[in-house]
Amino acid sequence: MALSIILIGFFLLSTHFTYTNEQNVKLTQERDSLEKTLTSLKDEVALIRTAGKHFKDSIDSAITASQNLDTATPVTATTVASNFTTFPEDSSNSAEDTRELSDLKTLTGLLGSSTDALDNITKVMTAFRDLMANTPTGWPIKGAKGTVTTRFGWTTNPFTGLGYMHMGVDLAWGVGTPILATADGTVEQTNYSDDLGNYVTIRHKYGFYTRYAHMSAFAGKRKGDHVSRGDVIGYIGVTGLTTGPHLHYEVRLGSAYINPMEFLSIAPENAPTISVGERSSD
Repeated sequence: MALSIILIGFFLLSTHFTYTNEQNVKLTQERDSLEKTLTSLKDEVALIRTAGKHFKDSIDSAITASQNLDTATPVTATTVASNFTTFPEDSSNSAEDTRELSDLKTLTGLLGSSTDALDNITKVMTAFRDLMANTPTGWPIKGAKGTVTTRFGWTTNPFTGLGYMHMGVDLAWGVGTPILATADGTVEQTNYSDDLGNYVTIRHKYGFYTRYAHMSAFAGKRKGDHVSRGDVIGYIGVTGLTTGPHLHYEVRLGSAYINPMEFLSIAPENAPTISVGERSSD
């Protein structure tokens, strides 16, 4: 009887020991798995931290660029910069594993708080691109050709010998050379007059108008047609009151005539093709 009790006790003890050992093995495996997961999490956090710092640098650069734009919608870096003052440094030496989760939460908050600044930057850049597309800054003769023979301002009329206000700039070049729209816009007029000959007027956004005169022919654009910067709108000629083939080019802002040379941009590689003469080609 006593032997039976001993055997039963030994069996129960052995079974319990086996179960306990299996539980320990299972817990050890779970611990190893969690350690691997934690290691992977730390690696991911390190990568996200690096990406976050690059993101911050990119925002700072974009804000600096937007501040250099002459627009009516300034963007300040103060708010964004202050949001990143608590950006976590490398915590690889920290004994607190929960710091990694805290870093993730901090990073999430920082990225979220930067959304408004990025939206503002996008609006500024979009407005700037639109302004540039609709401001008459392109060169009006294909191939950046032309000799500036009469500037904007007071000069002597070659036909009367009297002083008068020259409302544009004269660019002399060969008959038939394509004339280009200097900005996006809508054709306002395609007409003929005794002094301007064949001319095209284009209405642009922001109150700008441009006029191209003494054309030998139009290029098929009609009133109401949309044109983009660089579209051919006509060809250099000698129509109207003129002493030679040239383009008479005007820029208006509202009803005020302004000096086109204040707007015309010449790429450095094209500059040698532009020359300035002393006398009018009216």
